[in-house]
Amino acid sequence: MKALKWINQYSLDLIIAAILISLVVNVFYPSKPQPKPEIRTIVETEIITKTAYVKVNQTEPIEMVVTAYTAGPESTGKRPGMKGYGITYTGTRAKVGVCAVDPEYIPLGSSLFVEGYGYCRAEDTGGKVDGYHVDVFLDKVSDAMKFGREKRKVWILKGYEGEPT
Repeated sequence: MKALKWINQYSLDLIIAAILISLVVNVFYPSKPQPKPEIRTIVETEIITKTAYVKVNQTEPIEMVVTAYTAGPESTGKRPGMKGYGITYTGTRAKVGVCAVDPEYIPLGSSLFVEGYGYCRAEDTGGKVDGYHVDVFLDKVSDAMKFGREKRKVWILKGYEGEPT
């Protein structure tokens, strides 16, 4: 009973003393600031030896060799009625708006805009299409001959879903 009386009598004094002691200790012995935790990201890379595709959706065109081909024997060696006549490498029908590319440089299925031709989709390959070379499809041999072989500006488009022109 005497202990409870003593605690009640001195408890407020003890609390005030504890607060004063902690303030004095913090003033004379300040705690060191703790460093902020760092977040470190470790990225492991692996060297892959694959041909890098050209940059898609570029704002600047890439200058490439551009030629034209037809479904006929002048371009493909196939005649009407032969197996595979008029069919592209990807299995679609060859038509205006389709082009042949080297798939190690331009992925099949890519949409392109070719200066002097318009929009086309890379659906075919060709034995003589190598590197940065685009071979656009035309219906007539005379048009393909007139189109010629020259360097033209080519844009590789990303997300173009329209029908090639």
